[in-house]
Amino acid sequence: MKHTPIPPASTVSVRFATRADVPTILDFIRQLAAFEREPDAVKTTEADLLRDGFGARPQLGQHNRDVLQGWLGLSDARLRELEAAGVV
Repeated sequence: MKHTPIPPASTVSVRFATRADVPTILDFIRQLAAFEREPDAVKTTEADLLRDGFGARPQLGQHNRDVLQGWLGLSDARLRELEAAGVV
């Protein structure tokens, strides 16, 4: 399986995902599962991500605050800036 390279943290930018990002999102999910030694645990398909992330009632993004602050270390002020700009 060819994996999508993960950029260095210093080059990461936050933006809205698009339908075109779905193959990359699914690849990241599969890479994480492989890292966790659970490659067969991934049942999600591109169709699932398109429906749940870009359909009439999008479900992706509900954990943005946890990821952006807890994992990436963004401050409350920076997160408010991103929210005010409509990024998250």
